[in-house]
Amino acid sequence: MKITHYVNAMMLIESRETKILCDPWITYNKISESDIYNFPEISQSDKQISDIKPDYIYITHTHSDHFDPATLKLFSKSTPILVSWYANNFTARMISELGFNDVRISDPENGIKLGKNDRCWINPGTIHPAVDSVAFFELDKKIICNFNDNPFEQKYVEQVKQKYGPIYIAAIPYAGHGPYPMFYKNLSKKELRDKAFAKEQKYYREFSEYIRILSPKYVIPSAGGVLCGGQKALCYE
Repeated sequence: MKITHYVNAMMLIESRETKILCDPWITYNKISESDIYNFPEISQSDKQISDIKPDYIYITHTHSDHFDPATLKLFSKSTPILVSWYANNFTARMISELGFNDVRISDPENGIKLGKNDRCWINPGTIHPAVDSVAFFELDKKIICNFNDNPFEQKYVEQVKQKYGPIYIAAIPYAGHGPYPMFYKNLSKKELRDKAFAKEQKYYREFSEYIRILSPKYVIPSAGGVLCGGQKALCYE
């Protein structure tokens, strides 16, 4: 088992049989259509990323720091793309529109068979099931879960621990990027600082709760590797 974390939620999971690249997202040459950038800046070249040649790519959801058409262009259109079984699967449609011809939607019960002995289950997310997803990979007879940047919901986490546990490795969120409170003009400077601090502490508490409930052998802090630039950066002082 080998895991390489690049930036944000982008990581490569390798078993004896299978290579799965999660959420490939790289911003080279200070170029980003969404005005958000890798933080810290990724050191690998586009050729190095292309040379990964994953057996599968898992797209957790379609937010721009997880689903990036520019980065996906680096990979063969025949690469199987793994997605969840959303009721309205616009994730699968958006990937197909990029020209990928092997989009695999996880079966709610049987998941997706990967290698001879490997399998994964990709389920709709916790609080935002129409958008987010959570993956459980059974690789080398061990369970690796990827919660990427799903908001914490205790009952959901307890249920999946009971269904898929024991958990060997857990990728779980420790921070979050979003418009609140940073882009809210109705807040004073002190209110912005106070609410940002409260949000930071909330993520730390939830990070700890994920670990307490899942009880994994290893933890990977996931997501949160984002920096605003361009017009978005001008919303800050």
